[in-house]
Amino acid sequence: MSWFFNRKEKPFWVLDIGTEAVKAVIARKHGKRAEILGYSLVYLDDIPNLKQEISKSLEEACSSAVLSNKKINAAILKNAPFVVFPSPEDFHAKIILFEIKRENPKLKITEKEKEQIHEKGFEQAQEEAGESFLDENGILPADIEWLGFKILSQKIDGYLLQDVKGKKGEKVSVKILAVFSPKNHLDAIRKVFSDLELNIVKMSHLAQTLPDCFPAKLETGILADAGGKGTQIFILKNGKLEDLMYFKKGSWDFSEKLSDNFGLDKARARQLKEDYANGCLTPETSQKIKEIFEPEKNAWKRELLEFKNPEYQEVPVFFFGGGCHLKEIRSAFAKRKTALPEIFNIGGNKELSKMPQFTNCFLAVLNEIKNGKENI
Repeated sequence: MSWFFNRKEKPFWVLDIGTEAVKAVIARKHGKRAEILGYSLVYLDDIPNLKQEISKSLEEACSSAVLSNKKINAAILKNAPFVVFPSPEDFHAKIILFEIKRENPKLKITEKEKEQIHEKGFEQAQEEAGESFLDENGILPADIEWLGFKILSQKIDGYLLQDVKGKKGEKVSVKILAVFSPKNHLDAIRKVFSDLELNIVKMSHLAQTLPDCFPAKLETGILADAGGKGTQIFILKNGKLEDLMYFKKGSWDFSEKLSDNFGLDKARARQLKEDYANGCLTPETSQKIKEIFEPEKNAWKRELLEFKNPEYQEVPVFFFGGGCHLKEIRSAFAKRKTALPEIFNIGGNKELSKMPQFTNCFLAVLNEIKNGKENI
């Protein structure tokens, strides 16, 4: 499918299946930039029916694209390829450090030896990640589908190298990103797309996208994707993915506090939370909500205790996701430089670039525009 991304007039989809909402973006390459043609966001407020929610999200995105650009035909959009980001609750990433001692450290590493080192590293990454996932979730390795392994960094005797081929040394260290998911979750997504007669060309994890497409000025930092019911943390150092974590806390925990205290349904609780975050309430109401949010704010701080370590104190934090405008979430990282998604260089709808729920989609769009020829 690489030809699809080489023709700038052809659009493609990015679908982000979050823990609280489904986001769809239609984009295409326009010169050296990405142009956003249409978008939609559908909340999973009731009993989730993934097929219906995806269908509704795509229909709304198609409508917005056709309305904004009369030259675009809805039928062409439906047949465009999809890059899909499944929910991080079901789609997992883990970083494994593989180390090996060479028998002949004075000999240069050949291409064959390098491939053997990487292959052994991938095998160990699969074994360690599978065992860890079994301990945490009770799912057997046989029930896991492995979707990719990526070399993040390589060292020989402690020296960081772009490539170990042609180098001498004894101890080789390889940091590997493993991406995987329970088979039943992937089968469910594939069935939905098959039933809707849509073309998935790739399923991806945000960890596979971030290092390649982030602006150079953001090469070092903590990236916090505060989703609805879960949060992903990524640590970048010198343009490389250094570490990551995921925990089951998100902006919905704050909405739930409002729902419980005021007897509101999900939609009204979410709207009240957004009004509070945007400073649209009276001082008295804002103070009351601030007090209600205090226990949840402290719970977030406990999740992020490790980021109080000295090594992280001068590292800026870049927030995105639906919960990033809540000051209670941002303050969990203590006082330091922060930024919101407006920093991203994206074409098309300027208002959309200020909507943090779509940042994952933007990053995927930028990644496909930059690397689509090689990746698709």
